[in-house]
Formats: sequence, structure tokens, C-alpha cells
Amino acid sequence: MGEMTLSPLAYYSAHPTLRVDGQDHESVATLLQSMAMHEQEGGLSGGELALGEWGLRPDGSIGSVFDDERVLKLGAQVQVYAGEAAAPTELFKGRVGALEYAFDSEGAPRLIVHAEDAAMRARL
Repeated sequence: MGEMTLSPLAYYSAHPTLRVDGQDHESVATLLQSMAMHEQEGGLSGGELALGEWGLRPDGSIGSVFDDERVLKLGAQVQVYAGEAAAPTELFKGRVGALEYAFDSEGAPRLIVHAEDAAMRARL
């Protein structure tokens, strides 16, 4: 996909929109630290999302947010959008193929979500 204008507006929120299994989740959007999308002609595109693992849980306590696999789990569909929040443009759509926890000297623990597009099934 070539470059294109994502909005006719001169100024808009550039924060990406993330959906898991078609639903917006505040914890996923809030804890997103970085993302990388890899696109190849003919499919086999992939995405990697790095999310902070520590935050406010639904019960009001502070701790691990994604360890219960209620939101992010293997096989979940992930959609990444960018551009104007009122009409975002889809950048990536795929299924979670791997979840990785990163515990290192870079800071708080992170959950790394690896997803691949629909061509992943053909490759497997």
C-alpha cells in the first residue's frame, strides 16, 4: 500500500486506534508503548505491539493487566487504525500468533503481541 492522506484536516489526534476481536479496549489503547507493522507484497504481513503490563485492573487494584487473557490471547483478532479518530484508516488486521512478556532493564514489564495477517494460515 502506498502513502496516502489519512485525513483532510490539518490537525487531528494521531494516536492509533486498536481493536481486539472487534472491540475497543481502554487498557490496550492506554498502555500501548510502541508498534511496528511489516508489510510484504502478496500478504504475509505482520505486526508487533508493545504494551505496558502494569496498570489499573478492572477491580481497581494495580498489577498485571493482561495476564488473565480476557482481552489479549492467542488467536484473537487485532486491528490497528490510524488517522482521524472519527474515521480512522485500517493499517493492519491479523490474528495473535504469539504473546511474549519482556522483563528487562528497560523499565516496567511489557507484553509484546505478535500478529500476522490472514496468509498465516496458508503458511502453517
